[in-house]
Amino acid sequence: MHYYYGRAIPYEGGAYGVGILSKYPLKETRTFVLPKVAGFTGEDRVVAMARVQLPGGKSAWFASTHLDVTKEENRKLQSDAILKLGSDLDAPLLIGGDFNATDDKAGMQSLFTFSRMPARKKARPSRTSTRNDGSTISFSLKPAALSWCRSRYSLNMPTVPITLAIKL
Repeated sequence: MHYYYGRAIPYEGGAYGVGILSKYPLKETRTFVLPKVAGFTGEDRVVAMARVQLPGGKSAWFASTHLDVTKEENRKLQSDAILKLGSDLDAPLLIGGDFNATDDKAGMQSLFTFSRMPARKKARPSRTSTRNDGSTISFSLKPAALSWCRSRYSLNMPTVPITLAIKL
């Protein structure tokens, strides 16, 4: 198993962040601190990215993130930053994470545009949610040119591991 951990903040003598696990080798890894509104004193948020070397000489970038929980303005800035990072890559980008936003919010609308998914076509049913109201806030997104083979969520709270398989 190959792995990459993107540290966001120090936490109780360790760190809090996001990770990527892959059965295929990771050829390049990056962690980017995501933007936040001026004067915001809450936790830093990051996106971890890894270029995965796939069979047949193909590769794809995978990203894992956990966006701000407190301010919609931060989530919109963070979503836009992820889109910018994805536009500069030389291979397809797949994104999974806890976006702390329902699909009707501006940040998610931007990300759905990236993946060309209709806003109401959620990546998985609402059971992936960490909210009591049943709303979905964890998604997996991909460019429209790729198709899913399988997308499985494991509900080991407080985090939501996402397992993705794609056809290239």
